[in-house]
Amino acid sequence: GNGLIGLSFDLADNYTLYYDCTNPAGLTCLPNGSYEGIPNTASQFSADNNGVLISLPAVLNSGSTTEVDGLLVFGIGTQANNTPSSSAVSLANDSNINDANYLTFDAAFGGSWTTAYLDSGTDVVYFQDSSLAQCSSSGEYAGYFCPASTVNAVFSLASYGSTTQAYALDYSVVDPSTIGYFTSALAVSNVAGPASTTVSTSAQTIAFGLSTHFGRNVYVLFNGMTGKGLTGTGPVNGID
Repeated sequence: GNGLIGLSFDLADNYTLYYDCTNPAGLTCLPNGSYEGIPNTASQFSADNNGVLISLPAVLNSGSTTEVDGLLVFGIGTQANNTPSSSAVSLANDSNINDANYLTFDAAFGGSWTTAYLDSGTDVVYFQDSSLAQCSSSGEYAGYFCPASTVNAVFSLASYGSTTQAYALDYSVVDPSTIGYFTSALAVSNVAGPASTTVSTSAQTIAFGLSTHFGRNVYVLFNGMTGKGLTGTGPVNGID
């Protein structure tokens, strides 16, 4: 494909980040709010409408040179194929739409807690680590980390407002050029970049992108919904 799709907790699109670039002037994209409020498609189903599951197989440390097939399953805990396992972890997200941290949970790296989010529409992991060398700002991999050797990063994940670890995520970081990211590697699970390169609520916010989904089941429980196998009312992320 030519892009990544992010999956939202919201039952309807409450954002106004739409622009019309076909106006007569041709040089300026003007705000266009006519798409605001479009419903989340999955939430409109007559059944299996409380969330979605992304299930992707693991990929090798060297990356995958072929397409990786996974599943997008509708519903959570409504069918045998979308029910979390007994070992599934629930991460409650900030549910206050007026809060700057809306739809984030908490995570720690290096002992410091901050906000974070899981997003299949982001390619890799983006976080702050001043000890990791960044790739050349003028090269192909600008905006990524380029460590001299593999670095293991361990993240603690917790529900929003908590510092009690619910899930430990181990993530290796390599120089993307060594595995052919952008060229031969179509899917990777060990590339990362500094958090300031992402669109997030804060430069310190950790973005757990698509690369963290490989080898895991990631659940997105919609706002106000409950799902068998997950704890609490959405917005909640589940991982198993």
